[in-house]
Amino acid sequence: MAGNSATTTIEEKKTLEGPKYDLAALLLERGAISFVKNASEAGAQNGDVPENIEKILDNTVNFRLNFGKVLNNVDEVSKYIAEYIADNIYYKKTNGNGHTTEGTENGNAKQPITHIHGPASSGISLASHIKTYLKERRSIEGIGWSYSKKENGEVTGEINKGDKVVIVDDFLGSGKTIRETYERIKKSQPEAEIVGVVVAMDTMEVDEKNRYVIDGIKEDLGICVHALVSIKDVGETFHNKKMGNDGIVYVDDTAMKGLKSYLKKKRYQIKHQEPIENYLEEEE
Repeated sequence: MAGNSATTTIEEKKTLEGPKYDLAALLLERGAISFVKNASEAGAQNGDVPENIEKILDNTVNFRLNFGKVLNNVDEVSKYIAEYIADNIYYKKTNGNGHTTEGTENGNAKQPITHIHGPASSGISLASHIKTYLKERRSIEGIGWSYSKKENGEVTGEINKGDKVVIVDDFLGSGKTIRETYERIKKSQPEAEIVGVVVAMDTMEVDEKNRYVIDGIKEDLGICVHALVSIKDVGETFHNKKMGNDGIVYVDDTAMKGLKSYLKKKRYQIKHQEPIENYLEEEE
């Protein structure tokens, strides 16, 4: 079921609009996502990874991620994630007697979120800023926040019994960070409920069971994973689009060809349930 859902998603052509468009544009314009001719131009040959570039996704993929750029723009990225949480996940309704009820709003299942947790690095700043934004801009009170340390996985900040926790992060790649974070929260407070994960962008990676990572997490952990945008959305929305006063094109034809090759490999891997090494790229 998860695989079918993912295949439908990846085949549908969709361009971004509204806040999602604004988020993707921000990530492109500030260099958090950048497209290059090949991985070697990013300095990734022979393990030579350039400063602040923590992940080169594939030798034929024409995009790279810079987590440091997210931290430089954490206020704006946090705003988009916080708004998404408030509008699509958080649910709180008080009746005339002052009692809070749970349920659905506009047909969407929602939860009374009480806690935001961020993994080490970008997640720490995102969690803190999102909590503040929800309180100051959306008048959502009583939200706690915490983070897990990169060195030892220790959870810093109090997660209480019965807390309903949302994990937040910038990019969803292999899914390892999210899975580790889930286990750390459960170890720290077994009686907390992790109700979802929200990330700024899904890179549409495939896991060791040949599922899209986002579907594998949903299936294995039983939680919803929300990605505001995907790398496919970004490519299709901004392909040959001039942006800013200088008319910069961030996704040109060369970059789009590389992105299509990357996405085609992922589709092949899922469809044939085979290791990616068995893939033979076809001419466009």
